[in-house]
Amino acid sequence: MQDVFGFTEEDARSALQLASDNYRMLLQAARLPASGLEPARIVILEDQFLIAADEEILLKSHGHDVVGVCATAEEALEIVKSESPDIVICDIDLGAGNPTGLDFAKSVPPEVRCAFVFVTGHPATLCQGHPGEPAYLISKPYNPAVLATIVYQALLNVRNPAEPLPGT
Repeated sequence: MQDVFGFTEEDARSALQLASDNYRMLLQAARLPASGLEPARIVILEDQFLIAADEEILLKSHGHDVVGVCATAEEALEIVKSESPDIVICDIDLGAGNPTGLDFAKSVPPEVRCAFVFVTGHPATLCQGHPGEPAYLISKPYNPAVLATIVYQALLNVRNPAEPLPGT
């Protein structure tokens, strides 16, 4: 709640009805790398080189394996088909004249079971309450802790095959 929604510790504790010590213990455990889980295999689809490089550094610092960094949907589709990643970090606006990140996600074959974490500078255009909207959506600019937390949540979902993947 603190990392993703910006709650203060006191507000988060109150919402969860936890004592300070219990809250801090749970918060520390939640911020640890995904204990017991293999690192995520991640593809980054981002047309802005510096943002893609920052995302790659952040994800690797959390122990994940970045198996591809792509600037175009076409390149990303080839890598996704060959590498079968757990997660694709996907910019939505890939530049004028190019397919969007949402178009890319729809083109990924269903046998490739991965979660999509969409990143955009214009989240209001997507959050309209319609079916098919991405479940994992991060607004640019973002706090690195938000990306790390959302990736962890997506990884838990991917590694639990009993649940359908959101955002696909």
